[in-house]
Amino acid sequence: MQRVNLHPTRLLNAWLPFLIASTLLLKDYGRLAMVIPAELFQVNYAAETRQFLSDFYDQITIITFKKLVFVDIQQEVVLLLCERNNYQCRGIKTFELEDAEELVRHNHAEFAECDFKPMDHSREKWTQYFLNADEILMLRSLKSHPNITLSGRVIDVDVGIVTGENRFFVLNEQQTRDAELKSFMQKIVSRSAHLKGAIFGKEDWQINAAGQVPAYLLVAPNMPREILPAPLREYILKGEAANYHKGYKCSIRSPWYTVPSVWNPEAFMLRQIHGYPKLILN
Repeated sequence: MQRVNLHPTRLLNAWLPFLIASTLLLKDYGRLAMVIPAELFQVNYAAETRQFLSDFYDQITIITFKKLVFVDIQQEVVLLLCERNNYQCRGIKTFELEDAEELVRHNHAEFAECDFKPMDHSREKWTQYFLNADEILMLRSLKSHPNITLSGRVIDVDVGIVTGENRFFVLNEQQTRDAELKSFMQKIVSRSAHLKGAIFGKEDWQINAAGQVPAYLLVAPNMPREILPAPLREYILKGEAANYHKGYKCSIRSPWYTVPSVWNPEAFMLRQIHGYPKLILN
């Protein structure tokens, strides 16, 4: 019997151990069909499960949906179909359908065609399997190429600035002047769309600011409101009148108007990539 370490001291969603337990109950040539959250594709806590499934099964078929299947629960799901001891076609394949109604219209033959992609039997995210087989193999060859350095070997990745309410903390030039807050502001790039081209320097930031792009971050001192300068006190009161202080991130810190962990990285990459991924030298 194969084993997978579920880390019992870690808080897990119930579907994950249920999937493992159901798999271990299968007999030879057994099959499994299960509706599970789409988190299986990429969340870190399912990494060991992805490796376990790719080792345990010979064939894995995953059917995804562009629209929510269960609207009331607001959870993206996939249909996971697995088969073991099938030596004719090994690997994994994915199908993306519009919704559950399109699944009903499909017949078995459309899913049974042997176009499986080779599994890498690792903890890597399964989003790679939306690519075709040639693309997957090319990426794997690049990853192992002696002349290519993986970013994880030379870059330490950390969380960027989390304001909790950008409408309050990230302002444009006019808003900054109107509120008389210039002395409490730092330069910021808040969206990837504001990064034009492959190089972004001081002049580019100034162009953004002149164009009234939100380019200023409010960095309020970690002090009681009563001793803050009058313009900043007035601005904070306006924020509270708009209930910005009741948002989750703001509500769990004190004072709510001071953004923690404001720092200047040597380089940065924004999560929402706009046209294409950009690694920006700061």
